[in-house]
Amino acid sequence: MKGDLLIWATGVVILAGYLKTLSPSIAGGDSGEIVAEGCELGVAHPPGYPLLTMIIHAISEYAPIDFTVAQCVNAMSAMFTALAAIFLGYSVRSLSPKSIGVFGAVLAMGLFAFSPLIWQYAVTAEVFPLNTLFASFIVYLVVDFSQRRKLATAYLGAFVCGIAGCNQHTIVLYEIPLILWMLTLLYEDILQQPLILIKLGVLFVLGLVPYVYMPISDMLNPRPGAWGHVTTFQGFLHHFLRRDYGTFQLFSGATSRKNEGLWERHAAYLKDVTKVQAPAFAQYLALAGVVASILYVTGVFDDLLGLPSAKTSKSEGGKAESWLGMGKKGKKGAVRHKPKLSTAATTTTAAVAALEPTTAPASSDTPIVYPWTRWTPLALVVTQVFYFTFFHSLANLPLSDRLLYGVHQRFWMQPNILYFLWVGLGFNLIVGIGYHLNQHLAGASTFVKQVSSFALQLLTLALVVWGIHGQWTSWLPVSDQSDQRFFQQYAQAVLSPMPADSIFMINYDQQWTSVRYMQVCEGFQSHIVSMHLSLMTYPWFYHKRALYTERNNMTFPGTYLTTTTNAVHAQRRIEEDGAFTMFQFLHANVPDHRVYIGGKFTHGDAEVMKHYELLPVGLISQILPIPRLPNAFLYSHMCFGSWERVLSFLPMLPDLQKFPEETWEWTIARDVKDRLGDTAAYLLERTIREIDQAKETMGKQATTKKQRREDVTEEEEELLVQPLVNAAYWLETAYAYEVHLHNHHRHPLFMQRQPPEPSPMTAPASLLKNLGLVHVHMLQDPRLHVYQTLPKMTKDIFNSSDRIQWPTTNWREWSADRFMFYWGLFLQKPEARQDPQYQLISNLYQQVKDKTTPGGTATATATATTGSTATDAATSTPKKKRSPANQQQQAKVTQMDGTIQP
Repeated sequence: MKGDLLIWATGVVILAGYLKTLSPSIAGGDSGEIVAEGCELGVAHPPGYPLLTMIIHAISEYAPIDFTVAQCVNAMSAMFTALAAIFLGYSVRSLSPKSIGVFGAVLAMGLFAFSPLIWQYAVTAEVFPLNTLFASFIVYLVVDFSQRRKLATAYLGAFVCGIAGCNQHTIVLYEIPLILWMLTLLYEDILQQPLILIKLGVLFVLGLVPYVYMPISDMLNPRPGAWGHVTTFQGFLHHFLRRDYGTFQLFSGATSRKNEGLWERHAAYLKDVTKVQAPAFAQYLALAGVVASILYVTGVFDDLLGLPSAKTSKSEGGKAESWLGMGKKGKKGAVRHKPKLSTAATTTTAAVAALEPTTAPASSDTPIVYPWTRWTPLALVVTQVFYFTFFHSLANLPLSDRLLYGVHQRFWMQPNILYFLWVGLGFNLIVGIGYHLNQHLAGASTFVKQVSSFALQLLTLALVVWGIHGQWTSWLPVSDQSDQRFFQQYAQAVLSPMPADSIFMINYDQQWTSVRYMQVCEGFQSHIVSMHLSLMTYPWFYHKRALYTERNNMTFPGTYLTTTTNAVHAQRRIEEDGAFTMFQFLHANVPDHRVYIGGKFTHGDAEVMKHYELLPVGLISQILPIPRLPNAFLYSHMCFGSWERVLSFLPMLPDLQKFPEETWEWTIARDVKDRLGDTAAYLLERTIREIDQAKETMGKQATTKKQRREDVTEEEEELLVQPLVNAAYWLETAYAYEVHLHNHHRHPLFMQRQPPEPSPMTAPASLLKNLGLVHVHMLQDPRLHVYQTLPKMTKDIFNSSDRIQWPTTNWREWSADRFMFYWGLFLQKPEARQDPQYQLISNLYQQVKDKTTPGGTATATATATTGSTATDAATSTPKKKRSPANQQQQAKVTQMDGTIQP
């Protein structure tokens, strides 16, 4: 009983640690969408997660007024994970001699609970904490049933296996081998009473009943943004089997065809669990636990520890105790009681008494061992092998992509339960050996044995506390989410520039999940109609159209959206299914609505690009007909206005040390930097285009202040000069964000580390190209030549003027040096060679470099040399493209339009 109290006390401590580091809002991944569907009783992405959806809805209905729904769901995740740790502790204790089993149980609980992967999801709203709880509970029920053989435990296990399938389908890879093992243990009982098998099947099916929620919800409470059409059996089966992604796939992206194989994924897991998830010593304990599980059937550990034979009888005064908590293997059909440890092995000191009584009268509750019981630890080893063999064979996420590696890593939470179980068993094995040696070395003196045994227990307890404390302190800086509201702020920053009744198409998972939560659960900008672009491409979207049209009279010119990548295929869909193209959708809605897109179009549409442009507006883009595009001056002021709203909600980016590339928070920083570069590039393109148009209409530009005043009005000067100056400011700021902005974490453990050194080569080649180009045009613009001091940007909204060293005097020298610096870097980038203007830029750069006098500046040389050549480069330069590396990053964060799902 006191051992139980210690396990539960450890669980309470774990829960307290989670609550201390609990996230106050939603996280990345599917967090926002799952909570949003719970708030309005919708249907989540396949397979639907009906159980969690209903739990979240109940929480949303009764959440305290001072707490958001996300906070309450996060606390629920913490509770689920703490319970999973408790069941893990009970499993370790059940498989160990009870007089020492609690030590390994507590160690396994602490190392498991505060491992970074488990901790990360324990403090946020996700489907994985509930899956972790189910997996841990199922393992415990199998262990408990193998020892006690209570039929009620088997019935409970059948129901839990069923209801666990209502959450995460990967639990099936644990259930299959463990269910087969349970049926093996029940084999003789089933032969005698076949009704047992029927009851087990009925209870399993009853566990799946929450799936009935989905068609009921879709019929009675249809919601825009919810997935699937599940009111028909075919639609329900389609959703349940995850056919939108591929039933046996995690990822449906183009890069999923060629990636790591089975053994590479095994190696990746072993590296992660031994080098990251647990301290270095844990791998040796886990190995000892696995070896003990495999060799347990031989009884060698009973002999090694000097445990009494399992032949101890009831008349000898109690139940026997052997390693892994199970008696010695008996003859077929024999039932043997578990012998207790000898008096020497279990002292009567207070410390031992606090863990477990050393004797207990034989009773009907005494655990018994059936012929196959001793094989249960080996069955757990087989379960782990089964999971990895099938999961790693089916998994197709490319692990070379750090973000997708983080997505794949989430599915290692379930097998980590057994890993840390073996850590606990290995620790108990070593402790048991220590106890055995202590009894042999202490001599015959009872006092000496008691003192040495007590000292050994204190040492064991100290090692347990040391191990857990080390795990806590190592990962606290990374796992503490108590001040992280990045995705809430990100969603607000995304929505803020859009006016009421806008149509917002989203092709970027992190925007979709966070925006959906803020609109549905917190009512932020709920008047904006948000649609996931990938949902529009499924044939079942036909049934969802009315949910959108009734809100703001938008028009769908067909059943569902088809892509035009394959013209023949698209035409067949249009003719047979009545599908529509993106151009048709825009043509029907842009005249009467403001239409925006988050991310990029996944598939190019020639008609769209011919008639429309994507105008960067903060973190999104407005889709406008080409004749309605604003001029550079107006767009420049639009940029400052939209980004001021963005920065008011998102004043800081996630810390790059705390949130590396495999985290969702990293995508926020990447997206902000990309969008900043897009804004700067578009402003530069519009400005250059209008400069060229002005030259054609006004002739050769004057170069003196007097001529300028005679030939050009102040309004014309402002319209042409200020956008070019602002373009330089935006591009220089984008470069500063790429190279210098790391948001070095202020936690003491992080402050001991050096922040990443600024590296100019981290900037995308496209940004470096545009930076050189803007300085070329500044040097060549005759209106700027009359200024000794460079005109100020419209507003320094990023507070970056000091970082970019905005010149106060002699700006031409500053601009010439920048031009040489940036194009020099551009020419060093491997991906730059793919740029169509690479050779032109290289020639221009080399001309200026050759004509620059040693020790002098490039100002005059650049000004004299970059005349027609720079103009050619400018007029032939399309608007800003991402470098191949940046395209890959963008594909990483925009291609996940519903394709990466559990």
